[in-house]
Amino acid sequence: MGLSAGAANEILKGERRVSAKMAARLSKRLLLDPSEHAALIGEFPERVARAVRELPVELRDVSSLTMPADPKLLPEAKVILRRAQDQIE
Repeated sequence: MGLSAGAANEILKGERRVSAKMAARLSKRLLLDPSEHAALIGEFPERVARAVRELPVELRDVSSLTMPADPKLLPEAKVILRRAQDQIE
């Protein structure tokens, strides 16, 4: 599924959060039918809204990074960054 056994175990035990993108990827790999997929993905807008309401502003983190880069290397950089994000999520 593109997930380590440890990460899958943490998700199943509720110890690891799953992003909407990861949920969509897992839904596809688990071959969920359209109604199951919609139910899984449909949870995310409400979760985001709840997090915004409940998480104090001083605890939120919105980070960005600006740096010069060779445009030809951007596809590879995106893959590396996505892998890093998946490890953090």
